[in-house]
Amino acid sequence: RMEEGKERRLPGHWDAKETREAFVRKLAMDMGVEKLEDWGRVTYSDIVRSGGAGLLQRYSSKNSAIADNLGSDWNGAKERRERYMGRKSSGYWQSVENQRRAIDVIREELSLREPKDWKNVTVTDVIERGGEQVVNKYGKSVFRMLQTLYPEEFAGINERECRATVGRYHWDDVKNQREFFAEFAVLHGIDDTRAEGWRTVKASDFASGGGSPILKRYKSFSHALTAVYPEYDSAERERLEKGHWADEGNIKAFLESLRRDLRIQEPSDWLRVSDRQVRDAGGRGLLHHTTLLGALQRCFPDEFASVG
Repeated sequence: RMEEGKERRLPGHWDAKETREAFVRKLAMDMGVEKLEDWGRVTYSDIVRSGGAGLLQRYSSKNSAIADNLGSDWNGAKERRERYMGRKSSGYWQSVENQRRAIDVIREELSLREPKDWKNVTVTDVIERGGEQVVNKYGKSVFRMLQTLYPEEFAGINERECRATVGRYHWDDVKNQREFFAEFAVLHGIDDTRAEGWRTVKASDFASGGGSPILKRYKSFSHALTAVYPEYDSAERERLEKGHWADEGNIKAFLESLRRDLRIQEPSDWLRVSDRQVRDAGGRGLLHHTTLLGALQRCFPDEFASVG
């Protein structure tokens, strides 16, 4: 079994071809891969857990990351590698027929006969099996992809019926949280070896990308990062915190959460909210930038423009 966790890499670690090939060789040994076809059972998460998130960030898919770094040890001709990587001519994926043909292969592989069978299939599952070019055309939404490619089957089906589900306590485990963060990072080209890599990520984007149940367990996005990546440098975390509160979207998301938690119904109800309550809710960094009233006036000008 491979070791859990991730070793911190120095900048430029994955630049050298020999470094990437050495990682793939070790991964093959760890996973018991003996022939080219065996790589099909090595998952995206397996590579992340082995410390290869940085490698994946350099490529458009798991398959291309592996195939480009197999080295000379593998007795596979170039055409076999290209077939494995799924390379297609320009414009190939514009055809809905070709898109459907690719997803048909995944359906067969995973025995997905009915709409309900897709319930536990994630976008990562589709990408790992060569469907990245297809699902990307639908904003990485498996449900939207299925509605377009199989209208005769998915008409009248709502997204909840096709959404992956997990156990009730799944997101309480920090290991599961970290795995989601790592996959989110690779899908969005984020260097998660440093806190700075998350600087441009909005809490609202992370939530809409599937991370909402994780954020509900923390006071803020930056608090979640601190818990999931304890190895991050404290100075970097501080800079990230400052950048987080500079974004109006993050401030608004925090205020909406505070509104729900404190059961605020009317604008006048905010007058009873103390700075201590704001800090306890995870807004210490916000108060370094502005006052609670200043934040409310910025995010909800129609409600608080006349309040001074």
